[in-house]
Amino acid sequence: MNSRGKTSSQHQSGMGAQPGNFIATGQQAYPIGASGPLVDVSNYGGASGRQSNAAPQHRFNGQHNSSMNEFLTVQESRMGHPASERVADLYQELEKSRGRQIDADNQYRQLKDEYQALEKRLQDSNTELENAIRERDEKRLLAESANWIGSTKVSDDAIQSMWKQLGYNIRAMSRSLAKCQVRRPQNDDIRNRLSMAVPRWNKLLLNNDHKEFVISAYLWAIVAEIIEEGSEIMGGDHGMNFKAIRAEFIGAAPEGDKPSGRGPTLRHVARWAAQGAALFGHFFVRNEQAFRIRAAWEIEGLKAFMAFPKDKPSADLLQEMKAIIDTALELDEMLMNSKAIFTIRRPESDGSKNQRFDATEMEAFIQGKDLSSKTVVEFAISPMLIKMGNADGCNYDSRMVVCKSLVVCR
Repeated sequence: MNSRGKTSSQHQSGMGAQPGNFIATGQQAYPIGASGPLVDVSNYGGASGRQSNAAPQHRFNGQHNSSMNEFLTVQESRMGHPASERVADLYQELEKSRGRQIDADNQYRQLKDEYQALEKRLQDSNTELENAIRERDEKRLLAESANWIGSTKVSDDAIQSMWKQLGYNIRAMSRSLAKCQVRRPQNDDIRNRLSMAVPRWNKLLLNNDHKEFVISAYLWAIVAEIIEEGSEIMGGDHGMNFKAIRAEFIGAAPEGDKPSGRGPTLRHVARWAAQGAALFGHFFVRNEQAFRIRAAWEIEGLKAFMAFPKDKPSADLLQEMKAIIDTALELDEMLMNSKAIFTIRRPESDGSKNQRFDATEMEAFIQGKDLSSKTVVEFAISPMLIKMGNADGCNYDSRMVVCKSLVVCR
């Protein structure tokens, strides 16, 4: 073996290389990964040496391409593995879940906004409901209070029936007293009452044809006084003062509502009067002692201008007087507790002695002749009862005659 061959053998054995781990370069071999000679010393011919180096480089490129192909093949096989497909599916499901979560979040925010809006509407509705309930309760309390304090509705028929009962009691007593002998009263109060009832009483009382009617007119004057002025029987001085104030208010208040809507009218006065009358009826009961005293005093007033017959005991006349006063008190309570305003008034005269008959306000005792607007009225036995407004507290600018005046015509 020549020296070159020995060197090659020693180099191979010294490196301890394994077969297949060497790359040939000319006539020398170097392991893979080891540094080869920077210059090809096998041939100094130039071109022939460069050509001999091109063949190993080609073999390296081919081996490198095959390794890359093998790597790609392995990766492709791994990508086709069932576990890889499962991971891809999971990623897709994750993306879908993420999308559903986003949609759910958006829907949640939308529902939350709607819930808050509905909650606000509910609160507003509850507030409105509470206000409506409170207003309803207040109105109910006002209605109950109004019903309790006397705004009772009384029909005209009931008032007319009470008025007729009063007229019947007065006629019954006056017929009994018409049998008595009459005389001129010395008491000024009695004379004034007779003058108010019948201006020409001093002549007509002595006339047997008119005596009964004059006595009836006097008894009606007692009734009118109780209803208009009050009495010590109901509320005493307080009751009489209340009636006086009521009369002043009725005279001062306008009949209809003002265009401006300011200030009290008859509607307010009527409501106040009905409430006040009911309060009087609640806190002040009828004074029975005052009732008996008043009846006895009125009997003594009758004795001032007539002598009672022997066959008519004073006790019987006292009971008849009590019946008249009691009916007058019942009628007064009905009138005062109504929201309608009732007033007692005698027919108005034009100032002349010859007052004319008015069928809209009067009823007459006549004998054998027709009544007309030319018929002369001698005097009025009973006053007439006038109503302003109604029991509902309206229409105070309207008036109607509920009970006509009973008159004596010539």
